[in-house]
Amino acid sequence: MIDCYKSLGQENSKKRFLLIFFFFFLFIACSKVNDISKKDIKYTVINKVVPKEHASVGKFNSTVWITIPSDISKDEIEKLILPKVYEDNIENYDSLSVFMYSDKRFYESGSDATHGFIEFYKNGEIKIKDIKTHKYIPTEREISIYTENLKMLNSRKQGSSIEEIEKIVEKKYNISEEELNEINEKIFMYTLDNDFK
Repeated sequence: MIDCYKSLGQENSKKRFLLIFFFFFLFIACSKVNDISKKDIKYTVINKVVPKEHASVGKFNSTVWITIPSDISKDEIEKLILPKVYEDNIENYDSLSVFMYSDKRFYESGSDATHGFIEFYKNGEIKIKDIKTHKYIPTEREISIYTENLKMLNSRKQGSSIEEIEKIVEKKYNISEEELNEINEKIFMYTLDNDFK
């Protein structure tokens, strides 16, 4: 009889433990959702085009380029950044294209949007969505080297070679040709890939 009570007590303890564990897990999950909604993540407009009417369809379209934190998550982009951008910029337009960068220098150098782009219709419907997030965050120095090299290559005068431009960058930052190539490859992949490691 005593053994029977013992086994019943052990069973009840297990059930209590599982119940407590379940509620603890539920609490953690809910608090994470609340944490995201409580965050105040801001974006900065780099550039915005003055929309022109497309005569063929009679529609007004606008494009905005923004910077956002480099370590932002996909959830934070979708739940905090994009609703703000939409609300702040869609008025009077039929559609809105948004290009997202982690640093203004990527935009200025002609690089791909590091965190992707999205296109909204006036009714809030999403036409195109390509959001990128990254585990690897480039250093300030890597961004400077990559974007300066790219900017100089994109604006090089006729007759000047790629090698000449790379030599200027190598000298300025006191790095070897191998180091420059490594940085260029690493940051180029960062601008293209989602969750680049």
